[in-house]
Formats: sequence, C-alpha cells, structure tokens
Amino acid sequence: MAGNTTEQAFFALQRCAFDRREEQWMHVPCNIELGLLEIIKRGEPENIARNFSGIFPPPDGHLSPTPLRQAVYEFIACIALTTRFAVEGGLTVETAYTFSDAYIQSADAAKDVDTVHALCRKMPIGFAAKVKRVQASRRNLSMPLIRTIDYIDSHLHNKLTLSEIAGAVNRIPSCRRAIGR
Repeated sequence: MAGNTTEQAFFALQRCAFDRREEQWMHVPCNIELGLLEIIKRGEPENIARNFSGIFPPPDGHLSPTPLRQAVYEFIACIALTTRFAVEGGLTVETAYTFSDAYIQSADAAKDVDTVHALCRKMPIGFAAKVKRVQASRRNLSMPLIRTIDYIDSHLHNKLTLSEIAGAVNRIPSCRRAIGR
C-alpha cells in the first residue's frame, strides 16, 4: 500500500510539472535570486530597488489555493534565504533571526495579499540596511575583536568571565590580547 502512495505522489508531481509548463509558469531564475541575496550580504540597500523591483512580489507560485496563504508562504521562503545571507554579511544570528521573526509575524497577521507584498518589497531593503550598518561599524576592527563582540552579544544574559570569552575566541585571558589590541 505504501508503494501505491509513493506512486500517487510521483504522478501528482509529474502532473503539477506538466500543468506549469502548459501555463508557461516560471520561477524567478536562481541567478537573479542569488544576485539579490549577494546585494543583501554586501549591505547595499540602494541597489535593491534599482535592480530588483520586478521580482517583488515573486511571481505567483502554487503552494496554496488561497492567495493570502500563498503570499505568506512565498514571503517565508524569501525571508529564510535573506536571513542566512544577512548573517553571512555580518549580522549576528540572533539579530537576523529576531528581525526575521518580526517580519514573519507581520506577514502572518496580514489581512490581505497587498500587505504581504508590501512586506516582501520592504524586507530585503531592511536587511541590507542592517548589514550595511554592521559592516560600517566593524570596518576597522580586528577579527579577534569582532569574534569577541559576537560572543558577548550572543551570551548577553549569561554571566561571563574574561577566561570564558578568551577561550571562545581562542585568545589568552588578558584584556589586550582578547581584543586584538
């Protein structure tokens, strides 16, 4: 019986692919998505509106028969990738995921598709602006100091010792050495 279910799923996927080709429906090409994500990672909010306004909101997919739920699903897919590239650009994991959570909660509370699409246009610019600020604030800092700041930031609610911080960033517990002078 399990094989029958697997076979049914396979035929359903084939039918979906066939229908999409018949409708000439296409996803946004990966190279365009990656170009946008690289701009976010570099912290260039000004280049998003100029170069990528045509992909916000993304073309309608087929994740849900309900337009609002479809828009929310697309938004969540976009923000998941955006969050990871923002972390690669310098946002701390906690900052990026907290920012992401706030956006997702706003999308979840949206009462109409236009509100979700507006969030979809605003979100990458907001992430890129945050990355830009972080990169500017760290421009002249040493890697040991950046790792120290990140460690402290991710353990704000813990009682930290100099030895613990130094160990986390592979330094000896002396203030001068821990921050990389």
